[in-house]
Amino acid sequence: MFKTNPQLLNAGVRAKTPQAVLALLVQGWLPEDEFKSFIGLPPQVASDELDRLRHLGVVANSQDFADRVEPRLPRWFAEEILRGL
Repeated sequence: MFKTNPQLLNAGVRAKTPQAVLALLVQGWLPEDEFKSFIGLPPQVASDELDRLRHLGVVANSQDFADRVEPRLPRWFAEEILRGL
């Protein structure tokens, strides 16, 4: 999906990012620094990637904890990952 979805591709989301998003979906939340480390890119590049995901609505800051990120499932994203179920 991350290699073929037009919204992710147009936003410039990298192919290394799905593992981090999967970890976030499984855990329900992650410390922001841990999420960035899951991306596996240099710190500034990982921060830029996180910003792209926030802009797309796939990830959001926790309302309760400033240093945490939580998954969001915009309709287009949910339809893509749940296709065929």
